[in-house]
Amino acid sequence: MRRFIGLLAALCALLAGVNALTVTRASASEISEDADAVSKSAGQKWALKSVVTGKYVSVDMNETDDKYEWSLRAQGDAPKKWELFTLHTNHAAKTIGMRFIATGFFASSEFLDADPRTGMLRARGVRLGQWQQFYPEYLSDAPPAGSPRGSVVLALGAKKADTDAAMTYVSADLSASGDGLLRSRASKIGSWEKFVLEPIANEEGAADEWEVPPAVAAAPAGKVNVMTWNVCANAKQCTWSGGLAGYQELTDGIQARLRNRVTTRCRT
Repeated sequence: MRRFIGLLAALCALLAGVNALTVTRASASEISEDADAVSKSAGQKWALKSVVTGKYVSVDMNETDDKYEWSLRAQGDAPKKWELFTLHTNHAAKTIGMRFIATGFFASSEFLDADPRTGMLRARGVRLGQWQQFYPEYLSDAPPAGSPRGSVVLALGAKKADTDAAMTYVSADLSASGDGLLRSRASKIGSWEKFVLEPIANEEGAADEWEVPPAVAAAPAGKVNVMTWNVCANAKQCTWSGGLAGYQELTDGIQARLRNRVTTRCRT
């Protein structure tokens, strides 16, 4: 009985924590509070380089117009702090997100902005929502000579809504007025839509920016008790698109099931 009561208490606490989850919008000129922790992450760092110009995609940290603040431009000469990001997969790795080290936020396609900013990419997404997820299309092109081992040539598709049938591709605007600005706007893959995804080994090009964390010793062996929960249930009642759940879908699903099955018992 005590074990059952303890389990109910734990589920009640989980419900309270899930209800407390809110999504806040990033304000201009405010770096993510966890940017320092992100920059010192032991996770693999990556950089993105335009195939046409050989310039790296960089977060524009000096932009004074808040409508362009943290915009992404193919203008970097080397993969340093403003060019590096970590990769985050979603929907069974069918989509990826790019969390830039300079701000601690995800690259986001600004589909609601007016021309000439429509679809421009900015490193300010607080979570992996629809506009922060990109559909990678790996191309058969060979990476340029001198590319790090493990580099691939790819295009990045984007959708304004997950129900959209048509895909738009991220393009580096290399026109005289574009200044390398990245925008989700192309209907097909051309030279401006091709990028090299490069793994950055041993914090290459950024040794002066961060302190590399020391290696962690192996944890001693021990017994771990784990509880799993089939959110979808055996009845296969999921209504997620394609049966795949993202951050918000999973949160909503847990909330709904906890309310229906646990709340009444928690009040007794």
